[in-house]
Amino acid sequence: MRSAAQLAYRWWLGHGQDVFGIGVGAAYLHARVSGTGTATAVSVDGLSFPVSVSGTGSAGESVVAPLLELGWKHAFSPAVRMFAEASGIRKNGGRVDGHIYGATAGVEWFPARQVGLVFDYGIQKIRLNRDQGNDRLDVRLTGPSAFVKVRF
Repeated sequence: MRSAAQLAYRWWLGHGQDVFGIGVGAAYLHARVSGTGTATAVSVDGLSFPVSVSGTGSAGESVVAPLLELGWKHAFSPAVRMFAEASGIRKNGGRVDGHIYGATAGVEWFPARQVGLVFDYGIQKIRLNRDQGNDRLDVRLTGPSAFVKVRF
């Protein structure tokens, strides 16, 4: 199980069709791994009684880290925009260290004033290390996404 949340405030600079944004905030990351194993041993001659052993285990960590975001938007019209965004989370020290970097490019379309559709393509690189047990999470996520965006 893995969960992540981030909260940031972004300032938009510029006017007209192109604006640039810079944001700062914090990210919360939580990862938990658990497993169960069972083994059964039987003698070769089949005369002795089988022996079964089972066990369970889990490990989990939570961290809070600083977040930096950069963005650019170009408005073709009040309802259609193209955007590019990049963000980075870096955690040094403590029981968990590492980074999460991401970049996204896409298009926003708002057929209604407050509700729109977003189509984008994103890349995310996650590398986290845990001091105890030399545990490492090293994942790269890429692909398209589509979602509904609500603005207030």
